[in-house]
Amino acid sequence: MNFCTESLQKEIEATLIIYLCRFFCPVCLVFAAFFTIEFYPPLLSVALLGIITLGPGCSRTLVERFLGPLKIFTLAAYGCLLSAIAYFSGGTQSPAIPWVVIAIAVSPFLLSKQQTILHFSVHLVAQVTIEIVKPRELDPFFQGATILPTVHTLSVATCIAFAFALFYRFSQFVLQQTQQNRQLSSIQQNLLKVFDQAEDFIGMSDSHGRIIYHNRAFNKLVGVSQEDAQDMIIPQFHPQWASDLVVSEGIPEAIKNGSWTGETAIYNKDKNEVPVLQTIIAHVNHHGYPEYVSTIMKDITALKAREQDMERAKRFAEQAMVAKSQFLANMSHEIRTPMNGLLGNIELLSDMNLPEEASQRIKTIESSGQHLMRVLDDILDVSKIETGNLNLERISFNLPYLMNDVVSMFLDKAFQKNIDLNVTIAEQTPEWVYGDPTRLRQVLLNLISNSIKFTNEGGVSVTLSPGSSADYLDFVVEDTGAGIPIDQQENVFKSFHQGDNSTTRKFGGTGLGLAIAYKLVQAQGGVFALESQVGVGTRFSFTCHLPKSSAPEVASSKESSQLLADRKPLQILVAEDNEINTDLVRRYLDRLGYRADFASNGDVALKMCQQKNYDIVFMDCHMPIMDGFEATRKILALGNSPAPTIVALTASVMKEEQELAASCGMSGFLGKPLSKKRLQEFLIKFENYDQPKPSQAS
Repeated sequence: MNFCTESLQKEIEATLIIYLCRFFCPVCLVFAAFFTIEFYPPLLSVALLGIITLGPGCSRTLVERFLGPLKIFTLAAYGCLLSAIAYFSGGTQSPAIPWVVIAIAVSPFLLSKQQTILHFSVHLVAQVTIEIVKPRELDPFFQGATILPTVHTLSVATCIAFAFALFYRFSQFVLQQTQQNRQLSSIQQNLLKVFDQAEDFIGMSDSHGRIIYHNRAFNKLVGVSQEDAQDMIIPQFHPQWASDLVVSEGIPEAIKNGSWTGETAIYNKDKNEVPVLQTIIAHVNHHGYPEYVSTIMKDITALKAREQDMERAKRFAEQAMVAKSQFLANMSHEIRTPMNGLLGNIELLSDMNLPEEASQRIKTIESSGQHLMRVLDDILDVSKIETGNLNLERISFNLPYLMNDVVSMFLDKAFQKNIDLNVTIAEQTPEWVYGDPTRLRQVLLNLISNSIKFTNEGGVSVTLSPGSSADYLDFVVEDTGAGIPIDQQENVFKSFHQGDNSTTRKFGGTGLGLAIAYKLVQAQGGVFALESQVGVGTRFSFTCHLPKSSAPEVASSKESSQLLADRKPLQILVAEDNEINTDLVRRYLDRLGYRADFASNGDVALKMCQQKNYDIVFMDCHMPIMDGFEATRKILALGNSPAPTIVALTASVMKEEQELAASCGMSGFLGKPLSKKRLQEFLIKFENYDQPKPSQAS
């Protein structure tokens, strides 16, 4: 029963569509096309194919030839209706065939819109018809036209309802489109107002570059009116280089990726180039061809001016840094040269048997001279760090020995202040490590010196232990001193800065010690930390990358004695123009058991090397007539066999000086002031065939 009812309902609904097309064919064709375009454009071709078959002479064969391959008679929602078509239309040879074809082509599309008035009307009339013919549904319906009059009568009313429904739908569509167009027009006008208020140039051109739209900023910038610009192309306003950049890079990139941004330029009304940051947006069609191009240009004149100012400021700062470094280098040379003679002769006097009072005076002079040299070294170290000229060694050294040696230097001072000074080295700490012992010693000296200076009660403790990361060691210097206020802690690591002015007046110093320690730790890949509380004390801690190394091989005492016994006297030449320094080196060598020849400048040294083969040449770098660099090159060019080892002996200790010395062929570097101990260590290394390399500057 249900199956018959559903089939009957579908037959009646299809029949109503047939009559709709049959009695109102002109209106139906228009609205069928409208619905076809709106909901499913591919069916438009089917509807047009049905129109081609219009006419009373159309045969079933012709219809099937055109529409059969498209399976136009098979409806997804209603199944095959050939029986109903044949039953209600009078056969496939009647003039109704074309309208039936169009109806069948359009009906799935009308009936698929289940929420529309049209479908509601069809469904309602179909239900009423079913109620009317319900008593006959068991009769041989498919063998006789028993319900045609009823359906025909009802379909007329339904067609009228359909017409109104379609008109209503069409009017709603038109109204909706009108509202959307008004809304789009309003949005467009508002956007144009926004564009006109923008300070950046906004414009659009066609594929040939002709200007379609531009805002007021463009008129203001280039001095062209709105009307005149319409006949111009955007490349006219670009310098040639900018136009080439846009054509070769900008537009292709915009077509490929949607947009492109780069720095170009545009001519202003005075025909001067104005730098702009230009963005290009390509509007391509479905073929990938750009129909329109939008562009936004931002004037970056002020930005470029700021960049130029920053570049000039950077150059001035670099020049000032170079000038400062050069000044410090010159001052260092001029101070170190007389200090070499002063401290050297003080050292010689200390070895003499002098009265107690004279010996005490000598020690005071030596202490003052050493303090002056430390201040000079601190200033030079800051300059080296700031200019990136700090050289770090990577050699193997005994770490516990270094720690104990540094702490021992402050035992007398701690004893004088009646405070404790302790050092603790954890058992797991490696004995031999790779690193820069000189710079590590400098960090520890500065920290311990600072702690003792500000501690009057309690003491200072120095701790060394393995770090949390491999090859890293933790150093801690902790005191029970005055402490550092929180608001001053961030400044203690700044150059030439102390807690306050009273600190400098009371304790002295340059304010460079902690700054240098902090920067040296950073240079060695470490981390520095400060914890302090006023009245409690201060804790300095830092980590340092010091990989474990093996202990160097040491010759037995027998081998060493044999080596010293078998050695031949070294042939030494000293090239030095300063008489005081010449006399000092001569006395040092005499006391160490060596003999040397002396030259007053590089030219004399060259002539002496032509006459004699020397093992070592100590070469002052700055001398009259011929400096040490030129003399070194010419001496090595003599081809003496074996060639002498030339060692720089100079008061210039900057990195550039060492690099220049190495490039000329010098194999070592000894800075002034020169002490007897350093000279002795150098000669022992040389005699043990461990000749110094350029990196072994001392």
